[in-house]
Amino acid sequence: MKRNSRKIALAMALVLATGCAAQAASTDSLTSAGYSQNFNSMGTGTSLPDAGWTAYSITTGQDSHYQWTTSINPADVGGGTQITAVTAMTDTSITSSTKSGSAVYNMADATVGTSNRALATSPTGDDGVALQLSLTNNIGAAFNTLNISYNIKKYTDGVLQSSIDSSLPKNEELPGYQLFYSINGGAYTNVAQFNPVASNVSNPNNQPVIPVGTPAASGTNPAVDYTVTNVSGIVTLSQAVAAGQTITFRWVDDNTVNLSPDQVIGLDDVNISATTPTPIPAAAWLLGSGLMGLAGLRRRKQY
Repeated sequence: MKRNSRKIALAMALVLATGCAAQAASTDSLTSAGYSQNFNSMGTGTSLPDAGWTAYSITTGQDSHYQWTTSINPADVGGGTQITAVTAMTDTSITSSTKSGSAVYNMADATVGTSNRALATSPTGDDGVALQLSLTNNIGAAFNTLNISYNIKKYTDGVLQSSIDSSLPKNEELPGYQLFYSINGGAYTNVAQFNPVASNVSNPNNQPVIPVGTPAASGTNPAVDYTVTNVSGIVTLSQAVAAGQTITFRWVDDNTVNLSPDQVIGLDDVNISATTPTPIPAAAWLLGSGLMGLAGLRRRKQY
């Protein structure tokens, strides 16, 4: 019996070790120098840029294709089916068939040069696609605020709007990626200040704006309508990320409501750095303590 118990314990330890190794292999490092990725190192390859990046197709099972018409529920963002296929292409090659719930695109920008790459998506057959980045806190201290910056690239507009939802901007889908984060495997939280809006709707909260061009007619090849929107700011997290813990980001692109071609968008120039309180130097602490002590002695003499 003891021998069997030892075997079971060893097997469980092996499973745990394998799981930890798999998790470590799917994270990158956030150091005091920050994290940066412009995807240009992908070249014309068919692999994601580094160990921290993965992609997922998300299907909530609730009214697929109509689930995220106006907003994305953070409770729906986790999980999904991992996407391993990466298709390399140039934005001028986009057609009405450029859509996939099982692949992401290594997209080249013909407008600025084909060496300029981005991770692009155009979900179909699911509720959306998430581009995921996992970073381990290797700064050596906890942090609860981040300086985050990235670009949303719009390559093509979607189809002409039908009457499904009058609040949508012409192309029947959310205009750009919505960003979510999870700390050490916890629930996802939306970074609401980064949720983009289309240029033809009101923007009372001064959120990032995605220009809306001329949508394609259903079933036709869309024209390239290349625009770049920078999204940046200081993000206060829901809780601190301790040293050694992992923070996971998901940029989620929703599926168009009904018709095709779908809008094609891309993520580029991701920069993330932690902002931590500046510690007071030891010399300043000593000087302050000394001055306080002198002030105390002076009061005693006066009395």
